[in-house]
Parts: sequence; C-alpha cells; structure tokens
Amino acid sequence: WSKFGGVQLGCITYSWRSMPAGLENIVKYCKQSNINSIELMSADLETYLGIPENPANAWREQMMAQMRQQPQAAPAGGPRPAGGPGGPGGPGGFGRMQYTPEQQAQIDKYNQDVVEFRKNIDMNKVAQAKQFLADNGIDAHIVKFAPARWSDDEIRYAFKVAKAMGAGAITEELSQEAAERLAPFADEAKFPIAFHNHMQYATEGFSCDPILAAGEAVMLNFDTGHYFGSTGKEFTI
Repeated sequence: WSKFGGVQLGCITYSWRSMPAGLENIVKYCKQSNINSIELMSADLETYLGIPENPANAWREQMMAQMRQQPQAAPAGGPRPAGGPGGPGGPGGFGRMQYTPEQQAQIDKYNQDVVEFRKNIDMNKVAQAKQFLADNGIDAHIVKFAPARWSDDEIRYAFKVAKAMGAGAITEELSQEAAERLAPFADEAKFPIAFHNHMQYATEGFSCDPILAAGEAVMLNFDTGHYFGSTGKEFTI
C-alpha cells in the first residue's frame, strides 16, 4: 500500500490518539489511510492482549463529564485535578490526578496486576495479534513500549513481545539514562532499542554518540520533523 519507489512509508498510531483506540480500530484507520506499516503504540497492543484496565480511566471520564456539566465546579467525589479544576495543564486539562486513599489502593493493585500480566503473558495471544495485523496486510515495524522505568521482568517482556510481533525494534524516548538502563537488555535479547528524539538536538553541545555507545543494539528512531522544528536546521543524508 504505502511503499513508493522502494521506500516504505508508515505511521505511528499515536497519530490517531484523539480517535477510538484498540487494534481493531488501528486496522480500520490504516485501511482508510492506505497505510500498511505502523509504529504501534503499546497501549493498543496490550489492550488486545488483555492487560488489566486502569480504574483511573473511568474516574477520568467521570471527571470530564462533571466538568462539561459544571465547568467552574470541582468534581464531587472521585479524583481531582491537582491545583483545582482544569489542573496545571491548562483549561480543560487534568494535570496530576489526586486520589482518595481507597482509589489509591485500587491503583496500587492495578499496578501489581499489570506486572503479573506482563510476567505471565500468553504468547499465543501475541501470535494472534501479529496474525490479525498480517491478515489485514499490516506490519508493525516498531512497537513503542517505552519500558525504561519498568522492572527487569517487564523489560524482558517488552523485548520478547516486540520480537514475536515481527517488529524491527522497540522505541523509547531519547536520554542517556534510558539508554544505560535498556542497553543491557537489548544486547541480551539481540534486539534493537531505538531512541526517539524531540528537542534534544537544540541543546548546545548535545551529542547522541554517548547514547549509541551504551550498547551494540542501541539505535536511533530519528524524527526529522522534531529535529528541524527544534533546531531550524535541514537534515541531509
């Protein structure tokens, strides 16, 4: 579909973040856009795999409904945006959620359940996800797990699942800390971790060389748009 002159074009599924999520919807959006190669956000994949649902999602929806009905009123019960209605993220934003002790207990249990889910992932379900994409002519060339802050077991899960999905790499945000954390796991799995840039190249003296030196399987998921937008410099190969 989206290969022209031997050059494969694709899309990160984050581009559809304002639309209904889920692997089934991603397939629909790909067909509508004539895209057959994607950088797959892990939330869409893990939902398909059966990851426990975050209870905060329902609380967030409840808060939004209350704020739409009474824009100037703080939500009655449930989590509140830090700093008052709208939160520090601006009008209509959430900012950092503040939970009751009971809700925090639910969040803590959810986090534990997620770790257990990842440690005991059913690889047959991963195979089904890959086949579902393949049956629709779609290849996940990257899976964006962004696992630098995860436990060791969860990081190994990310590499195992991305490899089983037929991806060429996992994506993580570009930083020296993340590179040093993930490089040993990438080398162990013999599977690339590709770091995605935002504004880093606009920082005077910045170099990605120390990041690339963290391990043999460390690569770049180089975003030319972010590079030009932050530096004003054109990029040539």
